Amino acid sequence: GESRTLLLPLEAAEALGTARIEIAVEGAGERYNETLELAVRPAQAWQVTTEYARLAPGAVQTFPPPAGVLADSLRQVFTCAPRPTVNLLGALEHVTEYPFGCLEQTVSSVFPLLTLGRQAEPVVPPSSTLAREAPDRIRAALTRILAMQRHDGFAPWPEVRDTVPFCSLYAAHFLVEAKADGFPVSSQTLTELHALLENLPSDLEPTQQAYAAMVQSLAGKPDFARMSRLLEQTAQLPPEARFLLGRALLRAGERETGRRLVEETGVPNGLREAAFGTLAWLEIDPAAAQAAACCQAIQRQRRAIGHWGTPQDNALALLALGEYARHAAAAPQEVAPRFTWDGGAFAAGPTNLVAWRAPAPAARLPLVLTNAGPGTLYVARRIEAVPLAERLPDVDAGLRVRRRWLTPEGQPISAERLNRGDLVIVEIALATPDETVSPDTVIEDLLPACLEIEHGEVARGGMFDWLKADEADWVLHREVRDDRLLLFTRETGRRVCHYAARVVTAGEFTVPPIVASDMYVPERISRHG
Repeated sequence: GESRTLLLPLEAAEALGTARIEIAVEGAGERYNETLELAVRPAQAWQVTTEYARLAPGAVQTFPPPAGVLADSLRQVFTCAPRPTVNLLGALEHVTEYPFGCLEQTVSSVFPLLTLGRQAEPVVPPSSTLAREAPDRIRAALTRILAMQRHDGFAPWPEVRDTVPFCSLYAAHFLVEAKADGFPVSSQTLTELHALLENLPSDLEPTQQAYAAMVQSLAGKPDFARMSRLLEQTAQLPPEARFLLGRALLRAGERETGRRLVEETGVPNGLREAAFGTLAWLEIDPAAAQAAACCQAIQRQRRAIGHWGTPQDNALALLALGEYARHAAAAPQEVAPRFTWDGGAFAAGPTNLVAWRAPAPAARLPLVLTNAGPGTLYVARRIEAVPLAERLPDVDAGLRVRRRWLTPEGQPISAERLNRGDLVIVEIALATPDETVSPDTVIEDLLPACLEIEHGEVARGGMFDWLKADEADWVLHREVRDDRLLLFTRETGRRVCHYAARVVTAGEFTVPPIVASDMYVPERISRHG
């Protein structure tokens, strides 16, 4: 009749995947077997980067394996094409993987997919399901976007009541473009959008007024009074507003006025003005040198990781470059890439698009690419891997986030003193300078494998009298997941909130850092722990 608890020591290897534990118990003439599965993941998140290369006929280039990554996590995909539209691939795949469901990221994740249906030639390789999935993704996004529509515009999250002009304009732009491409946007919705754009706040800044004018013209409802007011301020308008207004005038039939405004604006520097400049010049003359110059300005803004900084930056850049590619001349000759490595080789072509995933052994070796075709070869190399470093350096750049573990009585507790079954109150403190303009901050607290979240907002429930019930009113949206807590806010100043987690496993674990970042200003970030 005796019972006993046995502690089984387990140690995670430097690998990703599922650990299988087989238990066999035999006694008293009975036998019991059970298989358990445990997910094994590193303390750091996956990192995805994209590199680009251009090879002349007969040229050879070696791609070394990335250093400092978990070998089992490494994946490499090479996409080869005879034209630089292959450069869209990395960013196009990036935008479809946005992890959050706010209005801006929902729109940004599908806005560039509209360009897939407009291309005479494929932008993604046949092995990719993105082109086939694009219509369904767009329709699903339409449903979610319309769920955030209110009588006076669009809210940033489904559960939020108040609307934001910036969100409303961006959503309206996408809905008008989606309708033009044949997606189901009802006439009632278009009528409501027209009323929304007509009744925007009078104190809206000129760039957003110009954005509204462009969307109205795209919808076939040009607001000549708004465009006239903006034309009176031409000398004071920033380049982005001038390109937006120029395109609005061009679509409204005011070709000469619109062309003159776009020509006088010159070559853009920033990403948004370059994207809207590209779209404006395509209305005038797709073959114009200024259109190519705008595209080059967009490409200069691209980061080393293969895409642009924010979700909306990616969406606008891809929309502009996709439209430019659609107007470009027919594709040149076919390509014939050849990959070799120690012990193997892969060759394809002649064809107009190749996507090759390096097999596991080859992905860890130097890969030599030879352009065996008659024309220039454009290459995109997508690398997915988990870094080996258990700890990244702390940083506070425009934000400051800190985490403390407390006892149920509110006293600080060291991780070394925790036992299985203990309840931990996790305190998150965020400091955002009051002068920060329009922050859109997300806090990600990734848990060590020994903790599970029991309650994502303990103060509201009144479980602990030392917490204020309204302490987390600054949180706009929260997501409780199996391995992390996500908080979203647009507030400045110093803010604090708490959640409860339970220690469910004994042992030694790596505690990942807590990270706060601005979804639309990547340089604004804090990482600690």
